Amino acid sequence: MQIRLFSRYILVAIFAAMGCGLSAQNIEVENACAAETTTFKISTPENLLGDVTFVIDGVPGYIAESNDEENENTLSVKDTINTIRTIVVSALWEEEVIDTTGEVIDTVTKTDTLMVDIEECPCDVMMPNIFTPDVGEVINRTFGGMYRDPCFTRYEKFNLRIYSRSGKQVFDSCDTQGIDCKTPMKWDGKSTSGKDLPPDTYIYVLVYQIETIEGEAEKEVVTEHGEVLLLR
Repeated sequence: MQIRLFSRYILVAIFAAMGCGLSAQNIEVENACAAETTTFKISTPENLLGDVTFVIDGVPGYIAESNDEENENTLSVKDTINTIRTIVVSALWEEEVIDTTGEVIDTVTKTDTLMVDIEECPCDVMMPNIFTPDVGEVINRTFGGMYRDPCFTRYEKFNLRIYSRSGKQVFDSCDTQGIDCKTPMKWDGKSTSGKDLPPDTYIYVLVYQIETIEGEAEKEVVTEHGEVLLLR
């Protein structure tokens, strides 16, 4: 069985498992496009035999944590750039066979596999509001848009400009790229002449456009602006 979930939103499972196997209505996906960790929750039939297992984007070996009281199994996966596209869930359980009088006459072992396609996350650009060029983790030593890996090659325009509070331009990503100007670049806290700029609040202007995929409406040019604090 294959279903498609819209991962931009939190999908809440409101149906309990009723001995009919794995169901699309019993899948819950949290934070698939908004956090470093994506969580999958699945309500399963009673009397599970063994673990509920996941195959994520073709990689097997993921085992969900079980909550026997609620017949719920949860798997949290680190997905910093939100690239998970497909999961396959498998379960094995024991089910009672009941005759027309309501008497249990036997038990049978059942298995089910459910394939779930995760909708592609939007290519919106997320901007931090602080960075530290000289200290801390490497990821915080430059300033620029945070975007998901599959989006990297889809930008037809990507221009980041930085201004001081007095209005003087101190960085322009297009200066390095020339006429091309579509590769996402980040600011390292230096002026156009290569000198370290002092700690302060700076103004950024980001202009970008995503390529249009066949069947989609043409994307508009997006302009975003805000403040970023440079600390040293």
